Amino acid sequence: MTIAMILKNRAILFIVGKTWIYLHDHNSIEPTVAEFGCCGHQEFLEHVSHRMLPGEAELSSMPKTILVVGLTCIDIINYMDKYPIEDSDNRVTKQIWSIGGNAANNVTVLNQLNSNTVLFSALPVDNPIVYQLLKKNAISPNRCVFRKNCEMPLSTIIVNESSSTRTILHYR
Repeated sequence: MTIAMILKNRAILFIVGKTWIYLHDHNSIEPTVAEFGCCGHQEFLEHVSHRMLPGEAELSSMPKTILVVGLTCIDIINYMDKYPIEDSDNRVTKQIWSIGGNAANNVTVLNQLNSNTVLFSALPVDNPIVYQLLKKNAISPNRCVFRKNCEMPLSTIIVNESSSTRTILHYR
């Protein structure tokens, strides 16, 4: 499901699944607000309108920016020759740690397309690995919400190289 809202300053906020994408400087249609009734999103909209949306004068001189809102997590990808049998000891042939989650993945791809993107996600205050992985992908955490005593969501991915399949175990 995709929902698009046109805000007062002619900005557009797209909701694609659980990911929010905010575009400003859209002038092709009149500013209106699409019907939007999902509970829990009002707090987000108030935060965006008070903290992140520029005024009309600022908007005309700014480049287009995409704000991507949603989950950021750490992906630990384990490559194996075959899928492990239950209650067995197996060797991983290769392991990669990367930033993941719908929002962070979207920002990574949009950055590769030379888009001006901003990540808006909940992150733990003290987790240097998260910040190293964000930096590696050229993602700035400046607009993120930082939470104390918050665990970072984690996905462990098992890649079976013989069948080219993957299994994802997600902890949140």
